Amino acid sequence: LKWIFIPCLNFEDQPQKGKKLEKVMKTKAQEVDWCLDNPREETKVLLSLAEKYKPIITFPLHDEFHCEEKIPIYFPVSPKVDKILSQKLRDCINYYGLEIDNSFNDIDMGLGFFEMSEIAKDYHNSTFSILAKYGQVIEFELSDIKDLESKKLCEIQINLILTVIQHQLEHIKR
Repeated sequence: LKWIFIPCLNFEDQPQKGKKLEKVMKTKAQEVDWCLDNPREETKVLLSLAEKYKPIITFPLHDEFHCEEKIPIYFPVSPKVDKILSQKLRDCINYYGLEIDNSFNDIDMGLGFFEMSEIAKDYHNSTFSILAKYGQVIEFELSDIKDLESKKLCEIQINLILTVIQHQLEHIKR
């Protein structure tokens, strides 16, 4: 079992070439994940590494400041995750006292979850559609929540990732 972490930081889109993190509004041309029709350099590298390593789990760790959303947390996945994992992830969000988006309520996964290919209009034009061919893709969409500092946003996402990893390792042991 091997874990590979691929940073995709978009320094050129950040103030001072990434020396300072600030909230920025990204354009479609700056998106790494939704541009297979006109991929950026980081997208090309990401896809070549995916082809080489064929990841069994992919978690895009990112901020949602670029879309200026002020909505509760939701979980796009491809393919669906089991009910036990979806509940563990909701429990993690509840621990932080954050709200889960109730507009998504998959019949199998429950509140806050949806299968990307069923909802995302442009799914076929995303890196997620390619990565899902190799294994599980799961996102943790935490929007620009009032008073949520970037460090706390990262902490929450890392705890969610560790929850997924622990669940997968438990599943492998069975």
